[in-house]
Amino acid sequence: MENLKNALNKNIKIIKDKTGNSADVVYRQIGKTNVVIIYAQTMVNSKLINDFILENIYIKVIKDKKNIINNLYDGIPISKSSIINNIDDLLYNLYSGFAIILTDNDNRALTYDVRARLESNIMPAENEAVIKGPKDAFCENYNDNIGMIRRRIKSEDLMLKELVVGTKGKSKVGIMYMNGIVDDKLVDDVIDKIKKIDIDVLLGSSYVIQLMTPDEKNPFSNHLSTERPDQVVMHLLDGRIVILLENSQLVSVVPIFFADFFHSTEDYYERSINANVTRFIRLVAFLVTLLAPAVYIAVTNYNQESIPSTLLISLASQREG
Repeated sequence: MENLKNALNKNIKIIKDKTGNSADVVYRQIGKTNVVIIYAQTMVNSKLINDFILENIYIKVIKDKKNIINNLYDGIPISKSSIINNIDDLLYNLYSGFAIILTDNDNRALTYDVRARLESNIMPAENEAVIKGPKDAFCENYNDNIGMIRRRIKSEDLMLKELVVGTKGKSKVGIMYMNGIVDDKLVDDVIDKIKKIDIDVLLGSSYVIQLMTPDEKNPFSNHLSTERPDQVVMHLLDGRIVILLENSQLVSVVPIFFADFFHSTEDYYERSINANVTRFIRLVAFLVTLLAPAVYIAVTNYNQESIPSTLLISLASQREG
């Protein structure tokens, strides 16, 4: 477990390295002081930060520049706060929706509970409703969507890169992945392809996928669109890349293989043996649906000698009408 340093710059560098300088993590220096507040903007209530923390920090720091952490801990009226001294606790609190305060010449950090209520405006899943598992679904708010993923994976390995695409619309595109699990070359390839997209405006996440692979000859889909945060989390932990677009309720997952379409969200909430049997039944049903009509037509029209006489007479009488 790595402890915080006495130097503010060293602590900030460690956090940026651990988080991959994530696009949704904000580092804000308080005026000309040596105090920095850090928070994940997709997880916090900005009104609490502005009204309670920032307003009081200016007063407390200006009055007494010594023992800043102790003074802020006693002087800011937030219901839940704590003092921590190691990087692991800091990152966990950061991705749990806490604001982190760091200062120079102090190997401690102060945390404040400023979590946003992400559940308030979130609707249940309609297109992918399940009996088991959570009911929440992505919405058209970009920050809320990232927050729903962040609250399920409170890890510094969950990276977020942001790009702006569209000459007129200038839509924000987020690329999320798990560092250490995903192939780095795949991430670079996805980012490079998104940067090369030339379009006036993006109206949906599927636009991004289509424009990334304009010459794709594969008849099968190479991405999965979903409205379920829990399904996205499972794919992230499998080493996939997630693409989010502001003002879009659907999130795209790449790359996706043909076999992935036989998986259901509810499989993750069943015993492994039950889920595997169910997937096998789906595969068999798919093959029967695909092959049975063709086999029937081939046998009845061209290979009638392979049918027993009794069955052939029965089939002929049925078709007579």
